[in-house]
Amino acid sequence: MEKFYEKVIQAVHRTRKFIVNPELYHSVDMKGEADFVTAADYAVSSFLEEELHKLAPSVGFMSEEEKPHELPPTRWILDPVDGTTNLV
Repeated sequence: MEKFYEKVIQAVHRTRKFIVNPELYHSVDMKGEADFVTAADYAVSSFLEEELHKLAPSVGFMSEEEKPHELPPTRWILDPVDGTTNLV
């Protein structure tokens, strides 16, 4: 089990390449008043969904940037870039 968590942490660390890419965090959409989403949010979400699915295919995945949908009992729930307003 420890190796599993190490692989999850490694995948999260690899998302850094999206967060430090100015092209991705300067591409901004508005979800609501003072509620932003960047291309970095989408890139992190997509990357982690793919990587986590490789590690645990039966576990569901939902990102803050998605519309709510039906999930299995075991799931990942992700806020890809916590503090997007500060990033922007």
